[in-house]
Amino acid sequence: MNESFDSNKHEETLPTLETILNGEIAARWSSPILPKNDPVLTPNHPTYEFSSPKVDVGKYTFKSSSSTAIPHEDSSFCDDSVQKTRNSVKCDLCPKNCVIEENNVGFCSSRINRGGRLLARFYGRPTSIAVDPIEKKPLFHFLPGTKILSLGTQGCNLACKFCQNWQISRPLAADSTIQRVLEPRRVVDLALENNCPSVAFTYNEPTVWAEYVVDTAQLCKKNGIKTVVVTNGMIVGQARKEFYENIDAANVDLKGFTSVFYSKLVNGSLDAVKDTLEYIVKETNVWLEITNLLIPTKNDSPEEIEKLCRWIADALGHDIPLHFSAFFPTWRLTDVPLTPAQTLQQASKIAKQSGISYVYCGNIPDPESQKTLCPNCGSVLVERHKYIARVMPTLGVVPLNSNGGVQSEPQKDRRSNSSARYCQNCGMKISGIY
Repeated sequence: MNESFDSNKHEETLPTLETILNGEIAARWSSPILPKNDPVLTPNHPTYEFSSPKVDVGKYTFKSSSSTAIPHEDSSFCDDSVQKTRNSVKCDLCPKNCVIEENNVGFCSSRINRGGRLLARFYGRPTSIAVDPIEKKPLFHFLPGTKILSLGTQGCNLACKFCQNWQISRPLAADSTIQRVLEPRRVVDLALENNCPSVAFTYNEPTVWAEYVVDTAQLCKKNGIKTVVVTNGMIVGQARKEFYENIDAANVDLKGFTSVFYSKLVNGSLDAVKDTLEYIVKETNVWLEITNLLIPTKNDSPEEIEKLCRWIADALGHDIPLHFSAFFPTWRLTDVPLTPAQTLQQASKIAKQSGISYVYCGNIPDPESQKTLCPNCGSVLVERHKYIARVMPTLGVVPLNSNGGVQSEPQKDRRSNSSARYCQNCGMKISGIY
């Protein structure tokens, strides 16, 4: 893979470096708000309507507290009573449907209204760039044992009280600017230079910099590089369709399985996340894995875990890998203890009893819970220790029959363009992209 990006062969219409530096990247999913009547004639009571059919914008209408529009620690200042102005814009990216006043940012801090035009503030401006093992995402059934170029920017459309990356997901100054610039073409170059067969959009929520994700993923695909999103699943409509169009794999955080948890601890919508998970499985070829962070007394009851697992098995399928992860006190949830290993082990048992074939435990020193086992015969197929994966000879390219001979041509996996892998001891097909 140690080759350079072929700009002539794969020429794209992408924002120029000057446009990125000037912060003039237009947000692609938004609706202007148009006055129904002339505010000059009725200055005290103007009314407005959306230029798109949807008129329910929820509670998120944002108002600048000053000319610099500095948000509080969780989001922008929010005031339900703010009256919309002529230049207000509705963001159609995620379920929050923010109505953003001029010179202010949305809940995620990543989209700003300039003169009635919604702009993507952090396009091409990553805060973090690293080469990681792909197991760190975590992805266990997607190119195991390989490296992945990972990058993130700023902002998030959730406000998790237990966020581990709050320094970049909840930027305190709405006018903060990242000086580093990384064009989509340069992302491709870095992946090739570092022999990374894939690129991950991660660290903060990639949904809120969707324009950058879409452009970079399209360019990666044309250069033979796969792409991954590590996401909270809070995206809707046309934006979701375009976001996942060129993505190869996703790890979605299903943070809990009650609306109360999503409302009180993360400021999000469980139904919206479930809808995205079903969309990924039923409408795309994206390889999906799910992570559930277990927080003591908040979402770790056996009853909630069982409901979550049974929904995954019934609505998404038994072959979706599920990662249970241990919580460590952080950010604004420091009065809760870390998750005992026994809780994760119990959750793993519940998941397997619910019919989920591939279950893993993370953030605990237990290599046994990191192994990929054949769901049929229990053979060890992949071993892992501290993000280092070893694919065993028992995971083969060709299926074997009961006599140990080669069966017919390998089947194609619906959610990948590569051949499936098979347990060499019993012949069972093992889901994933290898």
